[in-house]
Amino acid sequence: MVGKTIEYFKKLGFEVLKSDCEGRKLWFKRGSILTNLGTFNPLKWKSEIYIEIIGQEVTAEFKINAAGQIPTQKEEVIWDNFIGSMLNRVGT
Repeated sequence: MVGKTIEYFKKLGFEVLKSDCEGRKLWFKRGSILTNLGTFNPLKWKSEIYIEIIGQEVTAEFKINAAGQIPTQKEEVIWDNFIGSMLNRVGT
């Protein structure tokens, strides 16, 4: 499951910042404040994602920085779909 999770995020342009020695805790990052000013795609906004995998259970914390944007319900739906897709692809 860890390998699938890393592959999923890397394929979408996220950088793996940190992983614990067992690979159960992962930290991904994408975008910057500058990127926020030049894109309307919320998946390219500055974001950090912390994931912990224990057995078949996945816990994820998403920190999305919307500086320079005016988030709407549409952007929230995009992030909800992104999270759902991630969970489906990594096998939970």
